[in-house]
Amino acid sequence: MRHIILILSLASLLIIGCKPKQELVKEQTETNAYASFILEEALMDCFQPGLTFEDGRPYNCEFSAVAVMGEDLIFGNDKNIEATSPMVKGDAKLLRDGKMTEPQQVRYDEFFQIRKMEDFAFTPDGEYMFITSGFDRLKTKSNEWDAYNTLLAWNVRSDKLHIVGEVQDKGVRSSKEYRYQFLDMLESKHMKIEGLMVLPGNKLVFGVREKGEHFERPIYTTTLIEVGYQIENDRIILDHQFRIQYIMDSSSARADLGLSSLYYDDNKKKIYITTSYEAGQEGKQELGGYIWSLDLDDYYNRGKAELIKDEKGNPFLLRHKVEGITKMKDGSYFIIYDNDRTDIPVRLENGKILSRKNHQAVYSIVDLP
Repeated sequence: MRHIILILSLASLLIIGCKPKQELVKEQTETNAYASFILEEALMDCFQPGLTFEDGRPYNCEFSAVAVMGEDLIFGNDKNIEATSPMVKGDAKLLRDGKMTEPQQVRYDEFFQIRKMEDFAFTPDGEYMFITSGFDRLKTKSNEWDAYNTLLAWNVRSDKLHIVGEVQDKGVRSSKEYRYQFLDMLESKHMKIEGLMVLPGNKLVFGVREKGEHFERPIYTTTLIEVGYQIENDRIILDHQFRIQYIMDSSSARADLGLSSLYYDDNKKKIYITTSYEAGQEGKQELGGYIWSLDLDDYYNRGKAELIKDEKGNPFLLRHKVEGITKMKDGSYFIIYDNDRTDIPVRLENGKILSRKNHQAVYSIVDLP
């Protein structure tokens, strides 16, 4: 049953610390682009504390996507349990001011059927919201992993949802045929989608983070795959003309960076790309991320993306694993992180340190050029 319910227990928001293929890339002169934090680090509650899976393991907030929806910010969690929806929204202004106390669950059946949401993107008129999974796994002799290969379209005005390119396999609905096209283009046996954006002219762009021979040996990349779409009878139809439009070289920041989200700013005619890294043993990993900007003309002409820098001219380093970015109505950009189970302390200005709890997420708000 489709409905929206308030989280039963209050979820408070706590402000922690405030401080005011490679041939597709063509060389061009790099220009300066500086960014600064409005809110360097903060914590928000995703859901009530104490939620667990059926086997007793604690449920962990792993927000992987964010978008502005009207006056709200909406977040996607990349794991599902029935106790809470993987989609949560809250008042953007209250969140920006540190006063949001009642985030909401957004509960539709389709949100519980898709597995591992990775990014969101709106059509220019704001009517449809695309929601993509990672397309990173599929079993050839079973439909067990089909739902990991799903592209949802949500008409937010009529509250109708459908699976784009839907196929059914013994009752399981997915978009798994797209995975085969992604792998063919990448000439790869493994791949993972983590970014999504809509560009003018009815263009949908998927951002690839990983490719390679096996998921245990990923090759990190920032590859953008574009396809056209049309709206027919209130349904999104892709034209199946998938193509690799752009590959970004991120080695000027560091090795082993992979794309983690996409956002297109129509006012600036500019694409923002976030990349992240995870190095070391799970639970003790070194995590971080960077932001890049790419003019729309350079995207189509295969120009060079700019690495965003801080006011000192150094790469603008984010100390957590970046998962999503969106532009707020006041012109600032909201960044959500997912550090998995690695504890990266949030540091208070007075020197005290606070750790993220299972039901919390770390975020930042930044100014970008």
